[in-house]
Amino acid sequence: MDPSAVDRRLEPARQGRGFTEEDKIALATDMRAGIAQILPRWRALSDRVELSVSPYYHPIVPLLCNFASAREGDARPAAADAPISATRPWSRSAAPSTRARNISESGPGLLAVGGLGQRRGLRAVPLGGGGVGGHRRGDLRRSRREDGPRPSRLRFRDTAISNLLGFTYRQMDPGRRAKDFVTRLEGREGPVPVILDGENPWEHYSDGGVGFLRALFKALSEHPTIKTVTMSELTPRVDRPHLRRIVDQRNFGVWIGHPEDRKGWELLGRAYRDIQGSTNELAWECLRAAEGSDWYWWFGDDFTSAQDAEFDALFRRHLVNLYKAIARLRRRNLLRPIKQVRKMVVLREPSAFCR
Repeated sequence: MDPSAVDRRLEPARQGRGFTEEDKIALATDMRAGIAQILPRWRALSDRVELSVSPYYHPIVPLLCNFASAREGDARPAAADAPISATRPWSRSAAPSTRARNISESGPGLLAVGGLGQRRGLRAVPLGGGGVGGHRRGDLRRSRREDGPRPSRLRFRDTAISNLLGFTYRQMDPGRRAKDFVTRLEGREGPVPVILDGENPWEHYSDGGVGFLRALFKALSEHPTIKTVTMSELTPRVDRPHLRRIVDQRNFGVWIGHPEDRKGWELLGRAYRDIQGSTNELAWECLRAAEGSDWYWWFGDDFTSAQDAEFDALFRRHLVNLYKAIARLRRRNLLRPIKQVRKMVVLREPSAFCR
C-alpha cells in the first residue's frame, strides 16, 4: 500500500498484531479504495509522463522465442540435461505484448521487455530491468522498406546507476541518497536511462521510498544542467549503426538452468504442441499464464519460499485448465509436483556447556 495511506488512515497497522475485526475491515476497505484510484491517476498524468509496460504475465521473451538464447548467455545446459523439444516462434510473444499495451490504456507507449523489444506501434523500447546482467549497447532500427514496419529506438539501461536505486540506496542514510545520485550524474554526457523492476526496490526502503523520491525529484528539478526527459523526447542518434540482431548477455540460469526449470518448460512445450490448431481463446490464455517468468523463478534451488508448493500447483493448474478447455485428456505428469522436497539437516542448539 501507499505508505502515506498507512500514515493517514491506518495507524493501527503500526502495532503489527492484535488486530480486531473492525481493523481488518478498515484495512480491506482502504486497500480497495487505493486500488480504484490507480487507473484514474494514470489517466490524469498522461500529459506529463509516459507509461512503460511489460508483456502480460511477464514472460522471459528470449526464451519464448528460442531456447537457444539460454546458451548465448551463461546458462548452457548440456543437451542431455535439457530435454526441451520445442522452440517458440516470435509471433506468439506478440499477444501478451500487445495486450499489455492495450491494458495500459495509454495508446502507443513504452514497452519494457526482459531481453527483447516487441515492435507494435511503440515509440521506444527501454531494454533492461532489475537485477544484474545487460545487453550489447546500441540503437536498433529494423531495415525499413516502403511497406515495412516503423523502426524502433532502443535504449539500454545504465546498470550502475539503476542498481543503486534497486539495491544500494535502501541501506544508506536518507539524507545522502538523493545527493549521491545527483553527484554521479554531474559531468555525464548524453542520456542515462534508469530502468528498474518498479515493484521491487521500494518495499525495502523504510518509508517505501517516498522520502527519497521526493528529495530526488526536487534536486533534479532545481539542478541547472541535469534535465529529466521521457523516452520519446530523446533525440535519435543518427550516427549509430543499424543492428539487425541483439545477443542477450543475461544469465538465464535462474529460469532454465535447473532440471526443475526444464521440466516446467517441457510441460509447457508439450501443451503448446497439443493446442496447435485450436481457436479456444481460454486455452490460449491458460498457456500464456503458464509462460510467466515467476513460475520458473521458484523452480530449482536458486530461490525458495514458504509458498513453493502453491506456486508449483498453480503452474500445473493452468496447464490442466488448458486441456479442459480443449476437451482433451490431460497429461498424467501434470498431477505430479515439479518442485522436489529437499531434506534439510537440522542442528539442535547446545543447551549448556559440558562440565
